[in-house]
Amino acid sequence: MNDRFFRPVGIATMSVALVFPVSLASSDRAIAPVVTEYQIAQCRTARTANPRGPEDSLIPYVVSLRNTAVSTDRPTLRWNPIAGVTEYRVSLLNGDRVLWTKTATTKEMPYPTDQPALQAGIDYRLVIEAGNGRSSQEEDSQTTFYLLSPSEAATFQATESLFANQPATEKTTLLKADLYAGARLYAEAIDLLEALVKQGTNSAIVYRELGDLYARSNLHIRAEPNYIKAASLAEGDLTEQARIQESLGELYVAIEQRGEAMKWFTQAKESYEKLGNLLKVNKLQEEVTSLS
Repeated sequence: MNDRFFRPVGIATMSVALVFPVSLASSDRAIAPVVTEYQIAQCRTARTANPRGPEDSLIPYVVSLRNTAVSTDRPTLRWNPIAGVTEYRVSLLNGDRVLWTKTATTKEMPYPTDQPALQAGIDYRLVIEAGNGRSSQEEDSQTTFYLLSPSEAATFQATESLFANQPATEKTTLLKADLYAGARLYAEAIDLLEALVKQGTNSAIVYRELGDLYARSNLHIRAEPNYIKAASLAEGDLTEQARIQESLGELYVAIEQRGEAMKWFTQAKESYEKLGNLLKVNKLQEEVTSLS
């Protein structure tokens, strides 16, 4: 099995013996008002692109699929909708070679049935061009995706089948999302957690893991509000707050917002001091010092 995908560890949380990847909840992250994606973009620099992900909510950046594996050879394709735009040109590329181009009128489309299905071993890239002239290629760094190989898919499906007789609870969905993330099926893990959000979840862990997944997909513009929402839901839980504060610091480092990064790392360090976690305190002090 290709080592780039599946690095599982044992978790004995459910009533059956399952094998899961390292939980996204193990990544560590404070509280600010929840703001819209548009406001987040406008309060930053005037750039329309960032080397580590889109900052401008006015471009039709790719939402799915980006920096992810996929388990199906005909996945759903999604992008950021632009107000007032009624038509998008959707192109699938392999390198610089255009494999096909279709027109869509919404923010997503199923994989075209009249085009060849995805093949394993190929890195694909989506390009979205909005009717107003804006393009997903305004991002400095373009993202790719790929289909699991038959052996990787078989391994993943064998593990996923252990969920077949499990109740469809929030806890089970979180574990399943961790399984997907461990196989680098980030887009499919995001879909699972976004479904919980639509159902009205009040779980800080759900929002924190969504933040993790969007960050791994180079979608910091969507990771940030999820971390902030997670923080608001985690009030009173110092451990969870510390994790979210640290993750926000990491996110702001990634998008080159040094002042914000220092603020969140400092808050995380203070939280870990209260928790008595000296290893984290020392690590975060190094982060703050490097940013000074």
